Amino acid sequence: MIAQQFAVDHPDLLRRLVLGGPAYRLGPVAREAERRSAKFAARGENRRSLAAIAPVFVASPLAQRLVGGMYWLTAPLAGMGRNWDPSDMIATYEAEVVFDIGDRLGEISAPTLVICGGRDRAFTPELFRQTAGRIPDARLIVYEDRGHGGGLTDRRFPRDVVSFLMAG
Repeated sequence: MIAQQFAVDHPDLLRRLVLGGPAYRLGPVAREAERRSAKFAARGENRRSLAAIAPVFVASPLAQRLVGGMYWLTAPLAGMGRNWDPSDMIATYEAEVVFDIGDRLGEISAPTLVICGGRDRAFTPELFRQTAGRIPDARLIVYEDRGHGGGLTDRRFPRDVVSFLMAG
């Protein structure tokens, strides 16, 4: 999201742009999950805050309960213990929930590669298609079997990024 904003605000400073994960705005599942997570964090309910993010990663209600439970159990191991200050996370979530640069994507002048997972629940594949479609010189790669963040760990990602960057 920061890279998109930078590309719009400073087009003269970019020769090429790779968006490996974010669309121009969050999808509805992530927006709701982040709102809930921030609400719990603001009340000091750190474990519930982390568990609230589960719907971003899994679709079925049963899987959400299982993943949410795992997140709840491991929150202290992730640094979200009693003394954890959630203010940075809350500010990040609040900014992500309202971020929508869709009307300005046409201002991105650098050739752009958009890479996403076909099963991404934070940013839907349709949002990625819209993102690539609104950027004048953009190409979209969808790793169909990957979810949110899965494209970044896919073995094809480094090859596709390097190939794109070297083409310019």
